[in-house]
Amino acid sequence: MSINNLGSTLGSFLGAALASVLNISTAQFDNLALGLGVQLIGTLLPVGFLFLIPKEVTGLTS
Repeated sequence: MSINNLGSTLGSFLGAALASVLNISTAQFDNLALGLGVQLIGTLLPVGFLFLIPKEVTGLTS
């Protein structure tokens, strides 16, 4: 449970930092699409590393 809370907290801080770096605010949405793209890539990036998990650990035999 604490890992989930840590991940949620870090995600909130990183999202706020990204919005700050890209100057996204309540009055300015110019870089919103870029921010969403960065978050999408950050979310999908771990999928590219799934091949590193050994098949014995996942229970797959093929």
